[in-house]
Amino acid sequence: MGKAALGLEELVMSIYDRMESKLKDIEAKNLQKVDDPEKLRAAIAKALEEVKKGREEMMELLESGSADLATIEQKINETLERAKQYLGKDYTGLRTAKATFSRCVNMYKKKVWPEIEKAVA
Repeated sequence: MGKAALGLEELVMSIYDRMESKLKDIEAKNLQKVDDPEKLRAAIAKALEEVKKGREEMMELLESGSADLATIEQKINETLERAKQYLGKDYTGLRTAKATFSRCVNMYKKKVWPEIEKAVA
């Protein structure tokens, strides 16, 4: 694997790192605020599991050498959507968890995307 490919892998994985850290952040900041902390813990655990699954799928894609920008973006978005399904008020007891998670991940993605484009080119 060339240096560019390694850079690409690190950049793409940093988006998954951001997803994980934001989920843990949401849990840490809200555990005392919700009526049912166990419910929040369980929802965050499920969302983290989806991020982990997405990370593994992305690693396979990157290692296959057949990753193009559209596929990378699609996989990231799929992971984001799968994780978000556990962040609704019914799961977490929080009204804003889903929006906070999406906004933070998308802002971060926007920040690193130009570098990912360069790495793929």
